[in-house]
Amino acid sequence: YTLFFKSYKLNGLFLSIILIFALKPALSTVSYSQTNFLVLFLLLLVYRYSEKIFAGLFLAIAVFTKPYLAIFGLFFLLTKRWNIIISGIISTMLIVLITFLIVGKEPFISYLFNNPIHRDVAAYVFSEEINQSLHAVMLRQNIITLENPLIYTSVVGIILLVTIIILVILARKKLFHSMFIILL
Repeated sequence: YTLFFKSYKLNGLFLSIILIFALKPALSTVSYSQTNFLVLFLLLLVYRYSEKIFAGLFLAIAVFTKPYLAIFGLFFLLTKRWNIIISGIISTMLIVLITFLIVGKEPFISYLFNNPIHRDVAAYVFSEEINQSLHAVMLRQNIITLENPLIYTSVVGIILLVTIIILVILARKKLFHSMFIILL
């Protein structure tokens, strides 16, 4: 509401409420206790406070919620907002330290070295149509195999390279809002 609808006053507030509560997918996300809304909320906070050091804290929390959000660090890196990058690093170190102190050494080490990333994923995970990831689509179309993901790695590398080039161009033109949109 504050970011996008504040100028519409009460109508903007009502629209925000309707968008959250009237849309069935939004309610399903909440009822299934998924982290999507938390992540989107954290991204809104990163965007809103992108000029202040709090953005680093919100980005650190977002990365711990969904690790792929680390790509938003590129936004601050390319816009040379070093104070936000430093606050993000300090926030990350504090979160790691607090987690280590609360859960102890064994669970912490187990999480780092015995998590699902290090296990082989069964092929059936990619065969379901509900899995919309690029990896799953390329596997279902027989473009790649689980044993030889070289094409997938190349496609992801090209996408990342093109994205970084576009971000650098936008940063030089000082189109920071457009950079954030590209990262989304």
